[in-house]
Amino acid sequence: IDGIPTIVWPQSSPQNELLAIRNMSSSIKRISGRSAYLKLRLYYEVKDRLAWRWARRHYLVLASRAARDEAVAFGVPVDRVCVTPYAVDLARFVPGETPSAPLRRVLCIGRLDPRKRVDLLVDAVAVLATRRDDFRVDVIGRDGYIPGWSAFVEQAGRHLPITYRDAVPQSEILEHLQSADVVVQPSEREEFGHAVAEALACGIPVVTGPTNGTREYAPRDASVTFDRYNPQSLAEAIEGALAISRAPSVRAACRAAAGAFAPERVAATVVDFIRASGV
Repeated sequence: IDGIPTIVWPQSSPQNELLAIRNMSSSIKRISGRSAYLKLRLYYEVKDRLAWRWARRHYLVLASRAARDEAVAFGVPVDRVCVTPYAVDLARFVPGETPSAPLRRVLCIGRLDPRKRVDLLVDAVAVLATRRDDFRVDVIGRDGYIPGWSAFVEQAGRHLPITYRDAVPQSEILEHLQSADVVVQPSEREEFGHAVAEALACGIPVVTGPTNGTREYAPRDASVTFDRYNPQSLAEAIEGALAISRAPSVRAACRAAAGAFAPERVAATVVDFIRASGV
């Protein structure tokens, strides 16, 4: 509304989805088809030109410093951007018993949009399976705005230690997190990964990529960030996380880091931003 300041809490930074789609053209064409890629690319090319026309005129709440820097580079004044994570219910997402089974469980949970890079995860599992046979990767989630990705994982599971399951009710998420050794989120350009934040709250070490904003909140000595979006790098990161996943100090560090997601802390940050902005 003209003349009334507006605070927007978008789900991603400027051009986030479009830049990921451009970078993933070959994977999208391979899994969903060339026609689907062209439609997706056209949609986001148009959408971004329309949606971000107003971005420079409003106040934004973004989840990471990387997202803030992208917004500023796009033209949003730096004093109009607040950086804070999303809130997590820390009374609900709590550590459970440390897994003790010989088979290590790696969990990937969330919507299977292309930029979530489940294709990279499948390729990394193939690499890791040549080194060890004491792990299984469970993928939980449904296809997002483009089909083919869940079927891709299911097919891979015929010859690799990776399983697929459709999205589960929110009431079951905690059980899946608490039974995992490691939570992996190989996403490109992830603004804020809820599964990562909830895993940390449960004391579970996480594996994230270099453009995942949630990695800014993960403890360096109790989580692993792979440095390149290739199967070898991700496989090494998963193996590194498995090596430390059951250490009490690691699980305690993950839980402590989740304090950043406390609702009262997030709310205070946003309120301070509103007051400082004079909105």
